[in-house]
Amino acid sequence: MLDGYEISKVLNPLDYQDSMEDRDGDRIPNLYEYSRGTDANSVASKPTVDYTVNPAGGAGIYTTIGAALTAAKPPLVIGRSSPLNQAPIPREL
Repeated sequence: MLDGYEISKVLNPLDYQDSMEDRDGDRIPNLYEYSRGTDANSVASKPTVDYTVNPAGGAGIYTTIGAALTAAKPPLVIGRSSPLNQAPIPREL
């Protein structure tokens, strides 16, 4: 996360571990809220759902995580957080 974002959300730009904390208690980590453009200080600000997984199925719902990952276009990219506010290191699944 950029230092300016962390400062504006009362996070510590020198502590990379706060990226996985949940400042507003909505069960969504700060880094995910940052990457999706939602407010890490507001429980009402939540990212939209990309894929829903439910073994029971239903319209627009994938029955396995594997099926949801296969449907992701372009390939889903994950990254590990890195200290010193460096960009995450991407890895394709």
